[in-house]
Amino acid sequence: MDRRKFGKSIATIGAMLSGSSLFAQTEKVNPIKFSVSMTKNNVKLYTDAVDKPSKIMFIGDSHISYSDGLVEPYSDYAWRMHKAFMKKPKMEILDKTFQKAEYEKFDLIILGGDIINFPSDYNVKKLKESMERSKVPVKYISGNHDWHFEGSGVDIPQVEVRKKWMKKLEPLFFGEDYDCYKVVLNGIKFMLVDNSAHDISPKQLDWTKRELADGMPAILAMHIPIYVDGRKYGCANPTWGRKTDKSYKIERRQIRPERQTDETFEFREVVLNTPNVLGVLAGHTHKLAYDYINGKFQAVSDRFCDKLEYIALEIYPKA
Repeated sequence: MDRRKFGKSIATIGAMLSGSSLFAQTEKVNPIKFSVSMTKNNVKLYTDAVDKPSKIMFIGDSHISYSDGLVEPYSDYAWRMHKAFMKKPKMEILDKTFQKAEYEKFDLIILGGDIINFPSDYNVKKLKESMERSKVPVKYISGNHDWHFEGSGVDIPQVEVRKKWMKKLEPLFFGEDYDCYKVVLNGIKFMLVDNSAHDISPKQLDWTKRELADGMPAILAMHIPIYVDGRKYGCANPTWGRKTDKSYKIERRQIRPERQTDETFEFREVVLNTPNVLGVLAGHTHKLAYDYINGKFQAVSDRFCDKLEYIALEIYPKA
């Protein structure tokens, strides 16, 4: 047998065994009964899995950008994105939104990636200070622009570019693992998974399976939405890859590989087929959208910096 075909067969068998292991872990988990309504940027979820209400603010794609402190070659790496957003609102508008969250009694704020335009020390410092000023707890996951100095890694894969620059973003996680971590709020587990390089790693897949195996109601928060038929979302999209990559030259990065990793596709199957997953919060597309698939919702946020829009998720006990 051809070695490549043999390797692919082994990978397929491994994925099947891994998948069956997942369902062996979750087959005793009861589905979580819930209903959901979505109007503009507001999602209301009613479930008998909670006994008191919660309010969560999900902010994506503010693309806040400062040029302070940039020197060559970093000013060159940052110029395209900074020029595109230099006249947009700065960190002060994020502060005001955090104050609004306090006034309107939100319980949690999730920053869903592309909050800053590139990982300069000044950008990170300003965002960290804003997060620390908030009276409402703020949690962060990165987007593909948060860690990308365009042109700084044209000859290496994006997953490696991400590894190179994520150390710069560590202050924004306040000790949490920037690959994946959880926040439990009033009986709901919010699972923050960084898929900003378009791939899910073996570590992230294993962590997701372990966290979902306990049966607790879960909502995932990520930068890139899970692929849904009829959408162009990039997490486990079968058409994503080298042939459809139109932006690698302007973004000065390596062209995409032929396809995403097996773990990325398995991650999607895990999320969509585990009974206690309620839904997904995501951004990246700069366009408000809602999906409903396999009994789960997906809410995709608009670009924050234009109309200061965010997803307001309200969770209530079911009557």
